[in-house]
Amino acid sequence: MRLARQTVFGRRIDAVGSSMEATRLSDIDVRAVKLWIFGLMRLILTLAVWLDVATGSGRR
Repeated sequence: MRLARQTVFGRRIDAVGSSMEATRLSDIDVRAVKLWIFGLMRLILTLAVWLDVATGSGRR
């Protein structure tokens, strides 16, 4: 994936996932990266729920 390998954000995500201590020592704000990841996941989940409701797939 291009986003994960060729962007600063992608490399930071990879660094946090590999070793949080090494990432912290590299002067990358681990808390900020985690906050962004959780925020993006919440946005993706919200969009998925909206699409599910809009298409009627949520009905039983």
